[in-house]
Amino acid sequence: MLATATNDFRKSLIDLQVSIGLSPTGEVELPQELEQPAFTLPDTVEEAVKRGLQRRALLQSQQARLRMTTLERRAAEGALLPQAYLTASQDWIKEESMKAQSGYTVALVVSVPIWTGGQLQAQIREATAREQEEIAASRTLQLQVESEVRQAWLDIQTAAANLITADAALKDAEEAYRVATLRVHEGKAPFVEQIDALAALTDARTRLLEARTEHILAQARLLRAMGDL
Repeated sequence: MLATATNDFRKSLIDLQVSIGLSPTGEVELPQELEQPAFTLPDTVEEAVKRGLQRRALLQSQQARLRMTTLERRAAEGALLPQAYLTASQDWIKEESMKAQSGYTVALVVSVPIWTGGQLQAQIREATAREQEEIAASRTLQLQVESEVRQAWLDIQTAAANLITADAALKDAEEAYRVATLRVHEGKAPFVEQIDALAALTDARTRLLEARTEHILAQARLLRAMGDL
């Protein structure tokens, strides 16, 4: 068990070094006590889902693509409509022995896409199809974000319940070890009983640490699902 624990510890140090951009061949000095990060979490799962839909970068980029395809479709539809152009100019004439004369010319030109109408309609259909694809993709991403947020919320609740259970189990193990120690000192129990109680106490402490770690990780996963990490 000691060899396995030492191996797992060394592997976790390698993962830590890689995650922070260091070479895994170096040594890392860890503090004796780690402060628990102070996460600011929403009060309800609905608020968490709302924040996720507003802040997730993946969803924001998809919504930008949807707006772009919508503008392309509107531009294609506008090209099929008659186009009107208004122009104005001023004319000035001066001949010998005559007064200068000036006038204004206003022209209205209407362009109707007759020969290119079929091509424009095809462009509209293509732009509409792309827009529908982006709408479907946006809906899929929204459902994905909401699912991730709700699952992370459930993980936090489960981790919190496991943390309470592990804390209670540790208190029971501490009391059991205290009683076993007294029984051994008074000669009412063999020494192996104290050893077994110590093993149970060590296991309870390990489970409490694991429960605390899982609770912190569950909160971090929720923040990531909401787009805060």
